[in-house]
Amino acid sequence: QAYVSSPNQMEKARDYLTQAVALARAIEDTSLEALSLFYLGNTYPALGERKRALEYYEQALTQFEVNGDLVNQSLVLTDQAAARSDLQEHQTAVEDFNRALSLARSVGDRAQVARIHNGLGITYQDLGDVPMALEHFSQALPLSRSTGNLQLEYMVINNAGIAYKQLGDYRRALDSYQQSLVLVKKLGNRSNEAQLLNNIGNIYRAEGQSELSVASYEQALSMFRFLKAQPGEAMALNNMGAAYYQLGDYQ
Repeated sequence: QAYVSSPNQMEKARDYLTQAVALARAIEDTSLEALSLFYLGNTYPALGERKRALEYYEQALTQFEVNGDLVNQSLVLTDQAAARSDLQEHQTAVEDFNRALSLARSVGDRAQVARIHNGLGITYQDLGDVPMALEHFSQALPLSRSTGNLQLEYMVINNAGIAYKQLGDYRRALDSYQQSLVLVKKLGNRSNEAQLLNNIGNIYRAEGQSELSVASYEQALSMFRFLKAQPGEAMALNNMGAAYYQLGDYQ
């Protein structure tokens, strides 16, 4: 799956893939048709049209089933489940994830199994079942590490940190965020690094460790400014103000 960086590029991707679907049908290439339908579906969530995405995922899934393509059946079911979860269709999303999980296990795709457990974890968080979410994150983590996929490992650990924070387990949340911070530095993702520093500051502030929270917010603020990310800068400034208020420093 390819990711593009702007709505304009995504619209171009959609237009080219629409042409690809038509041509694949004209030449009766069912494998190409299924892939093009799948990729076409993937353009729509970024364009804010998740219901439209589901239409193409369902067409792609049907063709993948006809072709006996288990790998891509699992992939399209995973993206379909994520779209349903975004549409608040959580129970149906869980069903799709579980179908995808069975297929991924049958073909021995550990990275895909890890992604699905991560997706299930996020969906259970949305359902308010945080312990079940953490169960899925705990299953995803060793699998993601075994594949050497640092981006996937980062996502799982970071999501676990969010879940621990929801439960008020600040020590485990902090540990998760600090592990995530090491990974994003390796990945060179400055935006996620800044967000993590802000999240770490939030944990310290929740624990009443205002001086440590300020230090984290200052690092986040510097990075957001370097990235010219004004929403992040505003968030960090707000959090620093709250931390200084907590310290009793009103200057």
